[in-house]
Amino acid sequence: MKKIIYTFKTYMLLVFLFATALGYSQIVLNTSPNTDTCNLSGDNVTVSVPSEALTGDNIALNITLPGSYDAGCVKTVSITNSANLVFQSSGAIPFTNMGGGTYQNNPSPTLNGNDGHNFNVFYKFPGYTTCNGTVGTFDVTVTLDCAGVITTCTTSVSVIARADNYWSITKEFVTGDLTCGLSTWKIKLHHNNPNGSGLGTYKLSGTITETPSVPIVNGAVHTVNYSMASNSFYTKYVTLQNCAPEGSIITNSANYNFTLGDGTCGTMTGSVSAVSDPLVSPNTDLSFVKYAYDNNGYPSTHPYFNIPPGCSGKYRIQAKNNGNVPWTNLVITDDFNIPGITITNISPPAGWITLPTIPPYLNILYTFTAPLGFVLNPGEEINIWVDFEVNLTTLVGTTITNSATIDYQASGTGSGNGNGGGPSPCPAISCPTIDTSLQNDSTTVDFDVATKEPRGSIKKCILNPPSAIVPPIYQIGDIMEFSVMIGNSGAGNLTTILTDAFGMPGQNLEILPGSITYEYYADQNRSYRNSCSPPFGAPIPPPFSVVADTLNLQNPFWTITNMPGICDYNRSNFLIIKFNAEVLPQLHGTKTNSASIPSTTGAGTHSSAVNYSIDQVGVLGIFKEADEEIVENGQSFNYIITISNDGSVPLDNIVITDMLPNCVSVNGTLTIEDDLATPIPFTTSGSLIININPAIQIFPGNDFTITIPVVKSGGGNCCNESVSVTAEMTTSGVELNANYGSPEAPAACVTGTECCDIEDFDASIQENNGSFNVNINGGSVPLQEVEISMVDYHIEYSERDCKPDDLGVFGTLTTSTTNLSNLILNSGDNGTSSLSWLLGNPSIINSSVNLDILYPDVLNLECCDVEFYFCLKVKVKDVNCNVCEKIICFTNETPPPPCEIDINGLQDQKYCVGETITINWSGSTPTGLVNVSLFDVTNSAIYQVLATNIPNTGTFTYTIPATISCDPPRTWSLIVEDAEKECFNRSNPFIIECCEQHGDCDCGEWLTNGVTVKGYIKKIPKDPKQKINFQTNFEKQIECEGQITLKPTMNYTFTSPNYVCNPENCDVAYKWEVIDPDGIILSGNGKTFNYNFNDYGTYKIIFTPICGGNECEPCIVYVNIEKQGPVVIDGQIYKPTKF
Repeated sequence: MKKIIYTFKTYMLLVFLFATALGYSQIVLNTSPNTDTCNLSGDNVTVSVPSEALTGDNIALNITLPGSYDAGCVKTVSITNSANLVFQSSGAIPFTNMGGGTYQNNPSPTLNGNDGHNFNVFYKFPGYTTCNGTVGTFDVTVTLDCAGVITTCTTSVSVIARADNYWSITKEFVTGDLTCGLSTWKIKLHHNNPNGSGLGTYKLSGTITETPSVPIVNGAVHTVNYSMASNSFYTKYVTLQNCAPEGSIITNSANYNFTLGDGTCGTMTGSVSAVSDPLVSPNTDLSFVKYAYDNNGYPSTHPYFNIPPGCSGKYRIQAKNNGNVPWTNLVITDDFNIPGITITNISPPAGWITLPTIPPYLNILYTFTAPLGFVLNPGEEINIWVDFEVNLTTLVGTTITNSATIDYQASGTGSGNGNGGGPSPCPAISCPTIDTSLQNDSTTVDFDVATKEPRGSIKKCILNPPSAIVPPIYQIGDIMEFSVMIGNSGAGNLTTILTDAFGMPGQNLEILPGSITYEYYADQNRSYRNSCSPPFGAPIPPPFSVVADTLNLQNPFWTITNMPGICDYNRSNFLIIKFNAEVLPQLHGTKTNSASIPSTTGAGTHSSAVNYSIDQVGVLGIFKEADEEIVENGQSFNYIITISNDGSVPLDNIVITDMLPNCVSVNGTLTIEDDLATPIPFTTSGSLIININPAIQIFPGNDFTITIPVVKSGGGNCCNESVSVTAEMTTSGVELNANYGSPEAPAACVTGTECCDIEDFDASIQENNGSFNVNINGGSVPLQEVEISMVDYHIEYSERDCKPDDLGVFGTLTTSTTNLSNLILNSGDNGTSSLSWLLGNPSIINSSVNLDILYPDVLNLECCDVEFYFCLKVKVKDVNCNVCEKIICFTNETPPPPCEIDINGLQDQKYCVGETITINWSGSTPTGLVNVSLFDVTNSAIYQVLATNIPNTGTFTYTIPATISCDPPRTWSLIVEDAEKECFNRSNPFIIECCEQHGDCDCGEWLTNGVTVKGYIKKIPKDPKQKINFQTNFEKQIECEGQITLKPTMNYTFTSPNYVCNPENCDVAYKWEVIDPDGIILSGNGKTFNYNFNDYGTYKIIFTPICGGNECEPCIVYVNIEKQGPVVIDGQIYKPTKF
């Protein structure tokens, strides 16, 4: 499996749900970033927030950490926010509350020094209570710990809160236009926020005081304390006595006095009024209606109404006052002796008298009498609810009929002039006399008994979101938890198909089939059908068939067969399906995911949707490999580079830097293709910089594949150390970078099988008038076997049409040299791909073999050119059974003019800013001109082109500028290349320091006295992300001059003890050396290194501290590798060998 090194960058995701509100202006934010930096050991930490943010909305504090430090360094980020800000959630890097308004990143994952990081931490101004213009601040401190050497830097940024008042108040007359009667009025507090739910708005607190021109019956003063997320209104009611003459209009006013937000954000004061309709004479109007409902609450007039035998329903008997005269002495009578149903419950209004007394509930005549003094005022209503059940013996198609009657009379109002009707509520005016004679009315309702039908419902939910942010924000690679609740509140069994589309346009999720679980809950409250956390109790396994089909991971579906029905009133059976899905690379933004089932009441579907957001994340990856493992001298193979966008933002301006090793040369045309094999335009420069067309974007989840054809020169191992890539996020222009490979773990290696145990053996090939001479120098020991075989034959045509349909037989060998000294050619070998001289007597051989090699067929056209090369393997064995193999190659391509650059000097030297570096080289170039560049070894990229098209004089002087990055010291090298980029060479690395800040530095002392050794059974991974939780199997400390016995089958890391220079503010560097039992030295720079022991014996490990360029007293430890038998790890056999 390929391992890709990733660099993450994340950016703020703001989600606005816009509302349209006439007359209310949306706040226009200044979202330009407020950015500040601080210098952390020579490189900048960058922190930014939007300049302004709506109260209640997410504020993304964006932090960029450099990756220019040693791999053993660890970065820690602490954020202290002002008290007016509230932490919401972490983004790609998790943070923990440390108390006192400070949050710090978790220890895992480790923020390694050599990894660049960019991530968000989300905060907000508290909604409703934060005032417009409030300034919130963030103090961000980054600590760099390099083996106990601590460096910190702190920077601050601020954000301004924005909010406005979106409250208004209105008053309206509702009902009650009878002179001397009662009137009802409404006060409405409207909230009309165009910024989005709960964003940029205020809490409203205070009082409303009524000041009408007539007496107040109730509602004189109202208390207000509201925070409203949605755009709606609150209603306050006022009742007045209409003490005004007939034909007059009542004006009702109220004074309001409010404060906004936390009480300091402003005030809202004033008055509001409304007028009544003209007061009139009595208008007597009473509505008396009876309704029938099924168990789902559908009335009998609704097309979805369904009551089969054995199912429950409800009657509602309603009396409503639609006039302006109050009613009293209400008596309702209903005969429930209804064939086909059974009465199960009766619920009259509170205080009403029911005869006969209930319970029990019988199928007989009932009388419901209003309590003494009860008045049904204008606009009011009363309801009597009656539960029933259709008998199981009632036939489908039976019509159930029921009627009710009501007696009532008006509540009389005294005129105040002695005309009767009681005392006048308004003594100052003449009130009308109302007819109080007894009145009555009746109503009837019927319904038909039906066959059983299912009634499906669906609710999809996101479970355990990563934070309280709405909609929840997820990162690429996160696991989302979902539930889908299917309900059946109908009498019939439900057979349906549940579908869920994770691969809809704009989404890219995949279900994890092993996470699917089923929970069944029977006979539950139907009201929970839209709940994500219903209080159902313990589930049981579904007593019916539920089959998941996850063959398509992005479009799973479930077949549900005969889910039981239920027909008790407001009850339902529920099936909850829970599962997880992985967030795959996709464009950032808000997404909507829906699940659905076919409608159970007709055409269409029942569906339920959830919203979630994908954070704006840049994830750039690169991987390189060779398409062959074993490649001999002169053979061709391909390097394959994969550029991956595994984030949520398109990337462009893609540049790949690949410093090809000297053991290969480009041998053909590079190609770049996308996932659909579409060619991608690009240009190249140097050896090798690939610039993809800046307008080309690589979209989330996509790869670009680069194929580089090369030919190997020389035998043995050939390793391409590293490859790097940069790209820009199209949303922000921020540059991402990624690299793969290092000197310790090269990106791509090939090896040869050549071996030679015969001293002075050599072989070569020359063309000779169309045939070839293979010259063999066998050395001083007689040879007993000689074999020449074809191992590679490559043909390249100038045009595709020049290639014949049939190339014929080619690459076979024929020779007239039957006797090679005293060795005899095997009969039958001529005309094959291998010739062997095995018979005869051993002899010393210093002669040549003439070969004829069969060419492929070529079209005889002047416009067609063909180039070919082939490689032969010459294998010999001497009389002592020593074997030697050599690969020799030939090409008919005209050799180019010599291009050779050989750089001298600069080995491990150190320079200070302002000093000059002189580089010398030898060799010639075809153009006579060269380019010189400065190469950043730390980032494996060209830092600056110093000169172009200068004469190839063999020398160049470079003055180190003051602006170069030098703290901490950085490693560089110089590249000299031909102006036409035919050849190049890179100098040995050297170090540039700032120097002036340290003064005179001398050796100091060891602070600790132990080398830390860690052992790992498995191979230490290259990917930094995989190192985070990589399990250590062994750890010990060895004192300087001490020794330890280790096993050769494990992988080890060695870490130097801590050293301090004199004075202490001088930087200390470390050099390490490993001297193996044969005296071979392997060395490098740094405090920690990885090593594998491939031989047994005693090794010497040396850590040398360096202060001001001076090597100080080393710490030396000894490692004994014990001899042991073969060991099997991960299916591979490891056997230490002594060469």
